Amino acid sequence: TTASTQALKGDARKSFMSDCLKKK
Repeated sequence: TTASTQALKGDARKSFMSDCLKKK
């Protein structure tokens, strides 16, 4: 469950970064 939480955070960070890149 800690691993799954970290995985979710990683996915959220990836989507956030890709979203920022798309906006630029």
